[in-house]
Amino acid sequence: MIIIYLRNTDLFKVLFPDVDLKEYRDLMPKDLREQFEELNHRASKPPKKDVSETTLLQDLFFCSERLQANHKYKESSEDDMNDYIRDLLTISGYDLRDQTRQGTSNAGRQAGEVDILVRKLDFPYSIIEALKLSSVKKEYISQHIDKIYKYDTLGNKCNFIISYVKTNDFLKFWKKYLLFIKLYNYPFKLVKFTETLNNQYPELKWAVTELKRNDIITKLYHIVIHIPS
Repeated sequence: MIIIYLRNTDLFKVLFPDVDLKEYRDLMPKDLREQFEELNHRASKPPKKDVSETTLLQDLFFCSERLQANHKYKESSEDDMNDYIRDLLTISGYDLRDQTRQGTSNAGRQAGEVDILVRKLDFPYSIIEALKLSSVKKEYISQHIDKIYKYDTLGNKCNFIISYVKTNDFLKFWKKYLLFIKLYNYPFKLVKFTETLNNQYPELKWAVTELKRNDIITKLYHIVIHIPS
C-alpha cells in the first residue's frame, strides 16, 4: 500500500478510501517511512514565504522568550526543549526538518542528525543546534559547533546554536562563553565577532561570529537563554 501511495496518492485514495497510513507509520521500513513523511510534509500548509536571516533571528528570540517563561520546561530534557522550539517555529509556518539525516557525522563515517533544519523553497537555509548547559563545557559546545559545519555542506548564510543555561551566575557564564567562542578554532577564518552590548533582556544574550567561507561571509549566531531554577 505504501508503494502505491508514494507513486500515486490519488489512486491510493480510490483503492483504499478508509485507510490512514499514519496508523502504520511505525511498521514501515525506514526508507519508505522517510519518503512517506516527506510527501506528507509537502502536502501540508505552505512554508513561510518571507524566511530571511532577520525574521528567523527574531522568531528564535520569540521562541526563546516563550521557553524561558514556560515553567513546565524548567527541568525538562534537551530534547523536550528542542521539541518546543521546533513546534513554535512550525506553527509560525517554517518548513522544518527535525533530526534530519544530513552531511557527515562527527566520526565521519555516516550521515548524522541535525536538531532542526530550516528549509526555504525546498533547499537548506539554516541549521539550528541546541544544547543544555550548566557551565561552559568546552568539549560539549565544540561538538555542537563542529556538527553544524559537518552538516552544512553548501554553506548556509546563517546558522544558529542555542544554549539552554541553568546557572546561579548567568553573567559569569556569559563572559566565559564569549571568550570561548571568540577564541574558538572554527573551520573557516573568523573575520568579525559581535557581542550585543545593548541587549534589553538581561536573561537572554546573543553574539554573532562571521566566518569567511570561500570568499563569502557566513554567520553563526550564538543565543544563550537563562533557564530559571
